[in-house]
Amino acid sequence: MSHTLDQLLNLLLVYKYLIIFPIAVLEGPGLSILVGVLIARGVLNPFLSYGLLILGDTIGDTIYYCLGRFGGHPILKRWGHLIKVTEAHLEKLEQHFHYKAPAKTLILGKTQPWGAAILFAAGTAKMNYLKFMGFNTLATIPKTLILVLLGYYFNQAYVALNNYLEYAGIILAIIGIPIIIYFFVRKKK
Repeated sequence: MSHTLDQLLNLLLVYKYLIIFPIAVLEGPGLSILVGVLIARGVLNPFLSYGLLILGDTIGDTIYYCLGRFGGHPILKRWGHLIKVTEAHLEKLEQHFHYKAPAKTLILGKTQPWGAAILFAAGTAKMNYLKFMGFNTLATIPKTLILVLLGYYFNQAYVALNNYLEYAGIILAIIGIPIIIYFFVRKKK
């Protein structure tokens, strides 16, 4: 995990804005936090980075939607029995995304780890694409902002903690070295 994070950080430091969009298409949330850290360090422009994150995340969500829209029914009809999805479930899914609570489902789905499944389900239910994008974007904008700010403030906390640890090390050295010398000299006598 740490190795992958280091690789991603190196890619961002080298390619900056050129790499934010394609990575955001694949993995938006983790990248958003890391971008926040780099914004705090003055490496990235906050507005350009945020715009690229939003664009990349919505394109990635559109891909999940299209996979569901153009392949969901055939895939689930053929393989759905493996995950206990029946024709009745597909009908309920369509009813849900057309009449019941599409907005709530998409907005809450963006905050959950199973968000890709909900985006796929919206496509499978053949939810109107413009409606899908409206609700999805409504959820993406604050979610991405929160994650970027989390990275930004995490960096600030990291810098403050690092400063405190440096001071603590200096104080420990000032106090500790004389104590060690005292015990060393005492033991020699």
